[in-house]
Amino acid sequence: MKKIVSFIIVVCLMLAFASCDLTQVPATDEKNSPSEIKTESKETKNDPVTKPVTDPTTKPSTKPITNPITDPVTNPITNPVDPTPQVDPEWNYKTLSYLKDLLASFKMNPYEYIPAKMLPQNNITTVNEFDLSNFVNVNSMPHNGFGEQWEMITDNLAQSSMFFDTLNIVEGLTTTSVNIFQTYLDKNPEKTAHHVFQSGIYSVTIDFDGKYMTYVLDYTTNKSTKSQIALKMDVITKTKTVRIQLGDANALKYTMSGNAYEFDIKYLGVRRAEFKIAKNNGKVEGHINEILTAAGKEYKSAADFYIDSNYVVCVGNKASGIIGFTNVISELYNVKTGKLLGYEVSENLKSIEYNTLWFDLANISGITSVKYGSNNESDEKDVYVNGNSEPFTAKLCGISAVLKAASRRFDIELRKQYFYVKDGDSYKEVCVNVPMLFVQEEYFESLSKDVKDKNKNVTVAVTLDNGIV
Repeated sequence: MKKIVSFIIVVCLMLAFASCDLTQVPATDEKNSPSEIKTESKETKNDPVTKPVTDPTTKPSTKPITNPITDPVTNPITNPVDPTPQVDPEWNYKTLSYLKDLLASFKMNPYEYIPAKMLPQNNITTVNEFDLSNFVNVNSMPHNGFGEQWEMITDNLAQSSMFFDTLNIVEGLTTTSVNIFQTYLDKNPEKTAHHVFQSGIYSVTIDFDGKYMTYVLDYTTNKSTKSQIALKMDVITKTKTVRIQLGDANALKYTMSGNAYEFDIKYLGVRRAEFKIAKNNGKVEGHINEILTAAGKEYKSAADFYIDSNYVVCVGNKASGIIGFTNVISELYNVKTGKLLGYEVSENLKSIEYNTLWFDLANISGITSVKYGSNNESDEKDVYVNGNSEPFTAKLCGISAVLKAASRRFDIELRKQYFYVKDGDSYKEVCVNVPMLFVQEEYFESLSKDVKDKNKNVTVAVTLDNGIV
């Protein structure tokens, strides 16, 4: 357990030196919105990859590039036998190859760098209802689900998948697009290319300005939703950017480069997120910013995550169950099982540092059942364990802790965990408040003794990975 605690602490220290500030999610501006992408194109007003579809009925310019009118006085025709510029087969071949390259590898799998067991669809379980007004056996409760930090990541990945599914449309038009563009190039003598054609309900625009190859597809669904898919590739760096807009409320933009990708997403008009992930030497690092709008108010959250062959660590500031929380939660998972091993809450209250370790009761030996009952002295409910008639009692830090004297060394409280159950051919998310035991970090070694001091019939130990620590 010392190694796991140290691992979490190290990650927190890494975070302190990181360039990002989890408590300060960047304010939304045009450069971070999926509706806007920077561009170096010469004609940004007609670059649908960088420009949102503000008027879905407006198509990219269909005006072909025209040859300048030659003034025979100042520019005499040097070859009067053949005044027409000649097609350059080599240039046409390269230009066509750029389009083929763009259309051959533009799709991105948002789950590519995420371990299989850390995905909801691979973590299906059964969640039985339980009533804590009576004693409930710990084994009958759901346990080791996802915490709020990792749930934020998987939820945004799931929402992005509906955009990636639409890219199958482009795949279906690839052969037609290449053939039509090749015919156009064979008749085009210029060193730039711009061509528009119609294929069924799809209007396709292909443009090459010497640096960027752009492919834009506009269409209207049978629900009258104006949509657009725009692909763009820097032919020098091979960096590819894809932008998908489905109606006015949903848009996604992503960029692929080497062993990394990033995407910005807006969906249902109420949630925006920025997601980045990279893989180096078998290890994965990622970051997410999320802004949720509800009742006209914005709620901002952020998280960093780190993945190696043994653990997933997710460090963030999303804590809907803790009012006014502005600090950090570090969640630790077993990468092979996808199970939550525990998490640490680090916070500063009135200049006092608190670091509390939280464990699922499935990982606490000595507690077999739990009940919540009324407390005649306060509005809070008492916790009862193992069928005992006396409440489970916390031990205070005491006068030796000075500023923390009145703080609890340990206790049991309800905390949110997320589980996934079958729903027909798919699955759905279920959020459950489950009892978890917490202990302040500096009292972890004395946990068993401290519990025994206040609860004579209860002997506890933390068990992780089939061991007792």
